[in-house]
Amino acid sequence: MGKPLLAIFLVGVFTLAMFGAAVKAEKGEPEEKFRGRRAGVAMLISHLGRNLGKTGSLALGGVAELICVGWLVAAVKSRGSEVQEAE
Repeated sequence: MGKPLLAIFLVGVFTLAMFGAAVKAEKGEPEEKFRGRRAGVAMLISHLGRNLGKTGSLALGGVAELICVGWLVAAVKSRGSEVQEAE
């Protein structure tokens, strides 16, 4: 059950980062230069946020969150049925 919770958290963080990039793009700020090990992921999130805009970033993040919540519900249901079978 820990994996769906982690996914919910990570999707929320990525959504917030995309939204931040969209806000910066709307203000006209130049695109950031990324360095380091995670530069590719940061660049992808920034490009997605800039291209989707604020509404698109929130919509994509919301759909991804709903998918993760569905995964969590399915995991809880399957765990509950396993406990009932054991009794």
